[in-house]
Amino acid sequence: MPFAAGALRSNTADLLLFLNALNSGKLIKRSNVKVMQASALTSSGVPVYDAIYFPKDMTPPTPPPHIKKYGYGLGFSLMEIYNVPVAWHSGGIASFNSIMMYLPKSKTKIVLLSNTENGIMPVWEDLQKIIATF
Repeated sequence: MPFAAGALRSNTADLLLFLNALNSGKLIKRSNVKVMQASALTSSGVPVYDAIYFPKDMTPPTPPPHIKKYGYGLGFSLMEIYNVPVAWHSGGIASFNSIMMYLPKSKTKIVLLSNTENGIMPVWEDLQKIIATF
């Protein structure tokens, strides 16, 4: 039973309202949003993704060459896609996928929802090329 993941319901309009409220300072202070969209640090000051443990015999995955500065903030994954900063969050369970993202430079918000098993991924990969134009 997926519990919370399976019990949460939303749509693109609601998620865009959420992103608008979050980034406008209506939901929480803008200074807190900036903290959420900056790389989280471990207690030793190392960015969270740099501090991920991998066993000696395991090589960490390498992102595609157009994705740089992959990291994690407080609730958002962070990366640069074709040198465009993006704060995003995704989720999914069997037969459902979602991605919502915010491009701080252009203040663009994008929400993708799919009710297919990983059906969102081809669109996400194509969208990464479009994001580079923002």
